[in-house]
Amino acid sequence: MNQRWRRVGLLLLGAGLGACSGSVACPDIACLSQAQWQKQVTLNDQDELIDLKVCVNDLCSTGRSNKSGCAIAGDLTVTCELPRQGLQTTAFINVNIPTSFKDGDVYTFKITRPTTGEVLAEDSQKATYSVFQPGDPKCGPACANVTLAAR
Repeated sequence: MNQRWRRVGLLLLGAGLGACSGSVACPDIACLSQAQWQKQVTLNDQDELIDLKVCVNDLCSTGRSNKSGCAIAGDLTVTCELPRQGLQTTAFINVNIPTSFKDGDVYTFKITRPTTGEVLAEDSQKATYSVFQPGDPKCGPACANVTLAAR
C-alpha cells in the first residue's frame, strides 16, 4: 500500500506573538505544525465504524471514524478524514506537533476494525525537526517543520 508523509505548517515555540526588540515592527505570526499520514485502507461492507489511535512517544489520542467524520480525543490534537468510495479509502490523519519535541520522536498510527480488533493499517515513523524564524530574527515566534521517515 502506498503511504507518504509530508511536512505541513509550523509550530509556535514562543509564548509572545508579535514580541519584538528594538524598533523593529513585528507582525503577529502564528505557527502551526502538523505531521500528516496518508494510507490506503480496504474496508468491507460491514465497516460502519473504524477505530483510530495516534501517538507521539507516550502521548496518545484515540477515537472513531464513521461515514460522516472522525472524533478523536486525548493528549494530542488530531484531525482525520476517511472519505469512503466503495471498499477503498485513503485515511488522512493530521497530528499537531507536541509543545515539547526533539529529533527522534516516534509517531505511530493505527487503524483497526472495532468488531474484530483486526489491524487495517499500522505505521511507526521517526521525526526530524527543523526550527526557523519566519519573520525578522529580532521578532518571535520561532517555528518548526517536521519530517517523518520510516524507522
